[in-house]
Amino acid sequence: MGKRMVSGTLTTLGKRIACFFALGLLTVGLALPVDAAGQLYRYRNAEGHAEISYSVPPERAPLGYEVLDAYSMRVVKVVEAQKSPEEIARLERETQARNACQEALDRVNRLYQSELDVNAAREQTVGSILTRIENAKVNLAQVQSQKRELEAEAARQERSGNALNTGLRTNIDRANQQVKNLQEEIAQRHEEHETAEARFAEELKLFLQGTCQDERAMRFVQAGAAE
Repeated sequence: MGKRMVSGTLTTLGKRIACFFALGLLTVGLALPVDAAGQLYRYRNAEGHAEISYSVPPERAPLGYEVLDAYSMRVVKVVEAQKSPEEIARLERETQARNACQEALDRVNRLYQSELDVNAAREQTVGSILTRIENAKVNLAQVQSQKRELEAEAARQERSGNALNTGLRTNIDRANQQVKNLQEEIAQRHEEHETAEARFAEELKLFLQGTCQDERAMRFVQAGAAE
């Protein structure tokens, strides 16, 4: 009889424990309801603390959240924060710059096998530009000399009281235009010289770096794209 009483007591105790356990699960279920797919959501509240719930408040969803398996609490999906138009534009610019950098790096690697190759190409290009500048300067000096002679002749004709010869006036106008064209050409050649020097300097940097991860390489490409 004593054994039956002990057995009955244990059975009753087990039922009570099972009942309490079931109530605990029910309480958890009420605190953290899950959706039909058995998912919970973890997000940051306004105070920056992590919260787990059966749904994400609409005002917090754009900031990103995690989808959890309700039974294992394992992260099954990460929803990234929505980006502002400014952030999207910035990322697009960075992607374009990185792609342009890689294209420039590929081109540099195709053109040059060594640092000596870069320097040799620079000397050839810059030397050609400097030669054109010197030639233009020589031509400019000649035209300016001819222009002075024409203007001197025109002055003599005016002092003598004769009407200015039409052909002489045409030649002076032509000389003035040639002076202007040569001066513009020289200025343009100087710009080409500066551009070539900068380009070869940056190409050498890019060649030696061999990567587009360096900020200097990215600035080089961005500056080139802006030209």
